[in-house]
Parts: sequence; structure tokens; C-alpha cells
Amino acid sequence: MNIKTLNVILKYANPKRSVMLKGWHGIGKTEWVEHLAAEWGLKLVIWHASHAADAGDITGLPKSIKEKIIWYTTDENGQRIKHEEEHEVTVMCPPRWMLQKEPVLLLLDEINRGLSMAMNALMQLTNSQEYDDIKLPEGSRIFSCINPDEDGSYDVSRLDAAQISRFDVYDFTPTVEEWIEWARTHGVHKSIIDFIVAHPRYLDPYTNDDLVHSVNGKDCAKLPDRRAWTTAVSVFVTNGERDHLFETPQGLTIMVQGIAGMVGNGAADMYVDFYANSKNALNPVKIITAKELDDGTLAKIKEVFSNDVTAGLGFIKSCTMYLEDNLSELLNKTNNGKLWSENLYEIINCLTPDCKVTAVSDVIYAAVTERKAWAKGVITLKPEFKELIREARNPLIR
Repeated sequence: MNIKTLNVILKYANPKRSVMLKGWHGIGKTEWVEHLAAEWGLKLVIWHASHAADAGDITGLPKSIKEKIIWYTTDENGQRIKHEEEHEVTVMCPPRWMLQKEPVLLLLDEINRGLSMAMNALMQLTNSQEYDDIKLPEGSRIFSCINPDEDGSYDVSRLDAAQISRFDVYDFTPTVEEWIEWARTHGVHKSIIDFIVAHPRYLDPYTNDDLVHSVNGKDCAKLPDRRAWTTAVSVFVTNGERDHLFETPQGLTIMVQGIAGMVGNGAADMYVDFYANSKNALNPVKIITAKELDDGTLAKIKEVFSNDVTAGLGFIKSCTMYLEDNLSELLNKTNNGKLWSENLYEIINCLTPDCKVTAVSDVIYAAVTERKAWAKGVITLKPEFKELIREARNPLIR
């Protein structure tokens, strides 16, 4: 569910009900709850379930106090007699996070990563905003954020039906457009925003099947997510540009290696190719979608990639990724699809012979053998690609 819809639902929902947001890691659940707290004028209190050692982290720890017990009896004359005794009794000393004097937004973060006994202790709190004789101030809200457990991607516990019944549960899936709008006002590097506009499948961890397949079975393998693009890649690129780090081929190699540790190898390769091309005034998306490719643009492509086959290959991959991200127009044989296929053909033909052969073999032919839908689309719309493949695969023809 996107943020726009969630905002409408929360406006009319019962504010005393606890709300659970379920979504991928790094998609912005916690940050959005922080935004809600500020918007509603509530103090934000975060309790991390994974930190709870036992139920005492919720109920508090016992302490002994002296308490006077008073009771009355009646004597044989009907007189009421008062009795007093002092005893040591045990009471619970509540945790600090439960002692609030003003309305709060209490975020129970990652509650399906906590111990079972701690989760059970939360049931009264999430149902009525109170625990024993401790109650959250009137006007408080309770939210929880969790990663889903459906496909085994996360090491989390499954909440039972009674625990879930205390929450209104919503899948948290803000759209790419919502992230782009947010990123433009929160200092995210422009090249990252432009890259995601062109290749939206690289924003979240499980929207790119090729990337997911590439890391299957690998230990500590990275996939891209919104948090990494925002807090890691954007900062790295901004700091590197300040010292002119990425203005040489060696610097771009460092860029790939650094960003690979943040969003994974596949996303890093694609982003750095996009970044380098944008610095050369060669935006793959603008060129592949151009109404007409003039001689100056084609000459610039040939000049930039004449001595750098790797960069030329990256540029072609960026172009074909755009086609893959817009398959419906390509496969429906729209005017746009025909135009894009024509442009790709012209771009490849203006490359130097070595770069052209590599691009056709490693990108076009490889996609055909892998039965990629976009490759079938461009060959259908531009049959001349068959001859390019034949030439690239046969050294005698070249």
C-alpha cells in the first residue's frame, strides 16, 4: 500500500488501535513513522524488540516495598475495630520507556524478532495502551514495523492470530514515484535520483529477478534498497566528488568497488555506468528515447567509447535496461518501441568495430540466448539485428 493511501486510512481509523507496517528492509518504514510523529506533534519513543532479554524489559523488574494493610472487624458489642499491619510486598518497577507524561507515538520496532515471552507481554499494551496500572497518556499512538516472513527471506518469528488481532496490519509499499519525490527534497544525490527514474527496478531488493538470482546461495550478498541508496551511496558519491575522486578511470573503479559493498555488484555496475555516461553528456535514457539521433550525438558516442570498450558496453547495457523496464510498450509494437529499437541499432552501429562486436555478442546475443523478452522485441521490430548478431558471431564475415 502506498503512502498516499495510508495517510487517508489513518485519518479516519480509530486512533486507539495499534498499527503494524509490514515491508522489506530499508523501504522506509521507521522513517515514515518518525515523520508521522512530527506531523502529529507526538514525542517519538522507540522500543526495539530484538533488544529485549525477557518479559521484564516490558513489564519492568520487581522491587520490594513496605505496604500497610488495613482491615476492620466487629467486636461482640458491635463496635468496628481497625487493624493495621505492615508487610513487605513485591511490585513492578516499570521501564523508563513506559513512564510518559505527554502523548507519544510508541514504535515497537521489529517485534517479530523478539523473544516469545516478550511478545506475549506486549499483548495487553497493544490492545489497550496500558500494562497493569501503567497507561500511556491520552492521545498516544502505537505503531509496529516488521519484515514479512512469507518467503523465508528474513530470520523472524511468525506472530500468532491473537497477537495479530491487536493490530491493523498494512503492507508498506511506497511507490517509486513517492520515493523520488521524497529524495528530491532530502538531499539525495541527483545522479541517484536520475538513475532510479531511468531504472526503477534497482530501487528495492526484490524487484529485480536478475539481481536476486545472482546472489542466491551467497553469504552476506548485498541487494539494493532505499536506505542504502540514501544513507550510503548518496553520501559516498557526494564526498568523493568533493575531492574529485571519480574523474579518472581509476576513480570510477574505486566507485564501483565502494558502491558494490552498499547495494551489490549488479546495481553498482549499472549505476556507475550511468554516472559516467551522464558526466560525458551521454544520458542513455535520453538517447535511446530521442525522436531523432543527430550526427553530432552519434559522433560523440563514437568519440567517448572509441578507446574504452568497457564503458561502451556499459552504455549499451544501460540502454537495454531501459527497454526491459518498459517492456509493455516494446512488446506491443508501439511507435515508441519501434523508435527505441531503431535508436539502439544506430547506437551500436556507430561504435568502433571492437566495441560493436562486444556489444552485440555480450548484450544482444546473450539476451537472445537467455530468452529475454526485450531482445525478442527489438529483433521483431528491427530485423536487421539478426545480421548484426550473425556478423558478431562469425569472425570470417568480419
